[in-house]
Amino acid sequence: MCQSAIARKSPISQIGAWGLAEMGVRLNLMGLLRVRGMTRYGLAKASGLSLSAVYRLAGRSGRFTRLEADTIDRLCGALRCTPGELIRRE
Repeated sequence: MCQSAIARKSPISQIGAWGLAEMGVRLNLMGLLRVRGMTRYGLAKASGLSLSAVYRLAGRSGRFTRLEADTIDRLCGALRCTPGELIRRE
């Protein structure tokens, strides 16, 4: 099979790079903070993450490019939630 035939059948090539950025998983961090009555500063203190890391993860879009298992564990421990409550798929 030639390279162009593979590219035509690939779902990724049909979606394109921008389409993939619109799909995927997002953090529900701001929603959980609101429900728990916690500030970003309080989350940083409770989780042991730096304040800048918490602010970066708590952005409005909820997008992230890379998230370590240790970070997920720290966030879930501080927020008393499961990873399924922290991360949502869109």
